Amino acid sequence: MGKGSAFTNETLSFSNIVCNVIYSIFLFANCLLTAIGLATYQWIETTGEDMAKSNINFDNVPGLNKVSCGLTTYCIDAAGQVAECSLPWPVYGDSPTDIPYTMWQAATGCITFGLLLLVLCWIYTIFACFGCFSSYLQKWSSRLCLIGGLFMLIGLLCWLGGFSDLAVSTCVGGVDKVDGDCPTGWDAVFPSDLIEGGVANIGCQICPREMKAFQRAETCKMGWGAYMIIVATVMSLILGSVAEMVTSRQAKEY
Repeated sequence: MGKGSAFTNETLSFSNIVCNVIYSIFLFANCLLTAIGLATYQWIETTGEDMAKSNINFDNVPGLNKVSCGLTTYCIDAAGQVAECSLPWPVYGDSPTDIPYTMWQAATGCITFGLLLLVLCWIYTIFACFGCFSSYLQKWSSRLCLIGGLFMLIGLLCWLGGFSDLAVSTCVGGVDKVDGDCPTGWDAVFPSDLIEGGVANIGCQICPREMKAFQRAETCKMGWGAYMIIVATVMSLILGSVAEMVTSRQAKEY
């Protein structure tokens, strides 16, 4: 470690080797954090009790305890055959286009792209740790890490902007609304094709009508999956800045 590669002939001081190793370790941890956050179902969630308080009907889901919707997976904690909450976590349909909302599809795409950039940065750090350091590639690693963080931030904003899609919109029995409210109660839409009778009918309308873009209703809570991506986004921006500090003894301007 620290010796120049056959391509660049650049070497690192001991302090820069340590800095690069720490950068690589934290970058790998950030990749794992992002992957887990993206895959988990705990992004937005509510309970049967809170849905009942909001006059949201879920008679088609007997014994409902809790329902959670992630960007790619979901969980329905209920009684009987409609329960879906075991590993592997259930996904929306068979392809990314089956994710129920356009804003969620955009969020998934942006965060996934950000994760791919972080993985590329981490792969480079492995080579750099074993003598293949390049000032040119190091600068690009730093930039890609920052860009990855920005894409993840855009993904989070897309997700927050799609909050309005999660609000109930139709009345039980198809009756008309009275002064914006449903006299018969609101119909929930669940992410399970088993409950909704097909992938084309799935959704995650489990929140009261107060749920709007960038405005969360009190009874619909953010899960730890969203918080993990928030932390990963901040870490990406910090790590991208840290990477700029790693320089070789033969540092040059590129």
